[in-house]
Amino acid sequence: VRGAMDWDGWQYAMCYEKAFKTADSLPQGTVTLKFKIFDQLPRDGSVDKSDFTVPSFNECVKNTALGQTANAAGPTGFATVTYPLIFTVVN
Repeated sequence: VRGAMDWDGWQYAMCYEKAFKTADSLPQGTVTLKFKIFDQLPRDGSVDKSDFTVPSFNECVKNTALGQTANAAGPTGFATVTYPLIFTVVN
């Protein structure tokens, strides 16, 4: 599942750019997602906690991650995942 989550990291960057492109300063922090994978598909996804106060950003990160994890649970098709995504501003 981790490999699937990290596959297209640029998509998370697109969420960040869309949410904060007009911000005076660029925030950094962690979005922790929690979801289950059942029958090879992500289910019951939610934002467990987040350092960001922009709901659309948190939703975008969650939806991107859930889209990446389809067919990533392995041969049994079941998994429970808690996954932090850390956003760090680099000069």
